[in-house]
Amino acid sequence: MKQVKQYECLGNTITVRRVSADELPDDSVACYDSETHEILLLKTLSKDAMLHAFLHEHTHASLQALGRTELNDDEVFVDTFAGLFHQMLKTAK
Repeated sequence: MKQVKQYECLGNTITVRRVSADELPDDSVACYDSETHEILLLKTLSKDAMLHAFLHEHTHASLQALGRTELNDDEVFVDTFAGLFHQMLKTAK
């Protein structure tokens, strides 16, 4: 999959940046900022981990855009949903 730098999500332009660890909160490897519509990904992640982290944060962005905050706060749901997308992309023929 090509490196995504920017995309549209329900009328929001999402910018994606690869960053160093000191630009991320706590010990995170990625985050989505709903105010700036920015996904930050730890640039040292492997290609596979980067894709999963991107899909995880895209799920947060999508749920935020849909107004589904009750689901957006459920990290297990978000990570499982992102994992389903990851599996689909990795196994698509």
